[in-house]
Amino acid sequence: MAAINLNGYVGFDSITQQIEKKLLKRGFQFNVIVVGQTGLGKSTLINTIFAAHLIDSKGRVNVDEPFRQTTEIQTVSHLIEENGIRLRLNIVDTPGYGDQVNNENCWEPIIKYIKDQHSAYLRKELTALRERYIQDTRIHCCLFFIAPTGHALKPIDIVVLKKLSEVVNVVPVIAKSDSLTLQERDAFKQRIKSELAHHNIKLYPYDSEELDENERNLNESIKSLIPFAIVGSEKNVIIDGKSVRGRRNRWGQFPRIGVAIGDQILDLSSISSLFEKHVPELKNPASVFSQSSLNLFMSLGKPIWQATRKFLQFILSADTPELRDNHELRVKAFIPQKDATLHLPATIGDYTDFYASKEHASNVGTMFRGKDNALMPNWIHLPVGYHGRASSIVLSGTNIKRPNGQRLIAKDQPPIFGPSLKLDYELEMAFFVGVGNELGEPIPIEQARNHIFGMVLMNDWSARDIQAWEYVPLGPFLGKNFGTSISPWVVTLEALEPFLVQGQQQTEDSRGSLLEITWNGQNEIEFEGDIKRKFIEDDDEVVLTGYCQGDGYLIGFGECAGKIISNRAK
Repeated sequence: MAAINLNGYVGFDSITQQIEKKLLKRGFQFNVIVVGQTGLGKSTLINTIFAAHLIDSKGRVNVDEPFRQTTEIQTVSHLIEENGIRLRLNIVDTPGYGDQVNNENCWEPIIKYIKDQHSAYLRKELTALRERYIQDTRIHCCLFFIAPTGHALKPIDIVVLKKLSEVVNVVPVIAKSDSLTLQERDAFKQRIKSELAHHNIKLYPYDSEELDENERNLNESIKSLIPFAIVGSEKNVIIDGKSVRGRRNRWGQFPRIGVAIGDQILDLSSISSLFEKHVPELKNPASVFSQSSLNLFMSLGKPIWQATRKFLQFILSADTPELRDNHELRVKAFIPQKDATLHLPATIGDYTDFYASKEHASNVGTMFRGKDNALMPNWIHLPVGYHGRASSIVLSGTNIKRPNGQRLIAKDQPPIFGPSLKLDYELEMAFFVGVGNELGEPIPIEQARNHIFGMVLMNDWSARDIQAWEYVPLGPFLGKNFGTSISPWVVTLEALEPFLVQGQQQTEDSRGSLLEITWNGQNEIEFEGDIKRKFIEDDDEVVLTGYCQGDGYLIGFGECAGKIISNRAK
């Protein structure tokens, strides 16, 4: 069609400015749906893309939280603004997708929701007296999350991608791609590209004869990057002296789940594809073992713990070639302990410290209340315990500041506030409870082993002078809650069962702390190098060790160590 030259000014050259002015006044709208299994970082990626905390994770957090039985549709809306430009953002999450034992047709609620939004918009558009501004709930983009297995697309991924690509613009992303090496990531992307082409799955951006050359070139450059390898993080890290949004991974310092094998650590996330093959009851192992704590794995229950341990015994056997003969995988999977940074094994929401030893309770009671009132009348009946401060639990090797608190100088004088002068240790064993119970429902003793995941060494640091003042009538507070050290390795209860023996008979002379050994500072004890102590002094380090030994083998807990540093009251 030939262009016609005008004889005068008409004014339609300002249409674009008028449209721009209206759009800026009304703002824009973007509707995105995220599809993927729990634990792949869907919420984190959305928050990363839009540089704000817009959506919370819908994954299970508490061990007693029930599993979702179906795929749910949950929508969150936000109005965000940047440099005067407003965007109404609708985020549609799909918790429960792919998380069931039987995932047959788990995608149907998602497809139905997308189609329903198209139908609703079309009905409003065809109405004679339609709204001036129709509320658009059509999904503009679907972010489809692929587990970073490094292996291939799962059958469910292929089926769902086909279904979704028929009704929405699909953008596939490899979740938590930093759990793969660069070589693994590139190879994984190529396998996914091949599978998408083989199954004729059409993804955004689409080809069109209406595109000019620049648009076609842009589309080709975008297609070359699909599937996108993404990393989500709401935190900033320092890279080359600059603060950037991201996270440090196993090739840097990102915590993940490992198993101690001699002087090596087996990175379980690196062999997730082997778990998929041999432990089908463990769903999405790549996500489970890429977690920064054991919480998710512990919540899966005893059958999964046992299946995992049995598989590890199998895969580490000299008769099993899959790991033995795969040099590249072994190099990736095994990390020397000396090169690793250890972390707290779990995120601890609560802990209870039990006053379990009769001899210890009698000794402490005698010193604090007198021999006639050493044991409270209900001690032999109640499981005496107190809730500690969960935030005070620290990993072995963490320095412990000398606590400040109230301590009594003389009976006829008020207490003074200042640093403890009677700092002590207590060697204890701590249980990690993996599967909880319903609120108000007790766990029968005979079922305890179904709930206890494993044990660690624990140093229940104690400020005895502060503790003595707090002891009656309320119990421990600042005298106990300033620091509790634990060893980094959790030894599972199943691994410890072969070492079960009858407990040693304790006597009144069984003393497991400086308070008892020195009898509240009345006596000194001597160490090598002519060092004498009544209680722990600044710069002293306490190292606790423990292991179980059998006929030619042993299982160790590692060290539980801590150094006391000064903390003078101001």
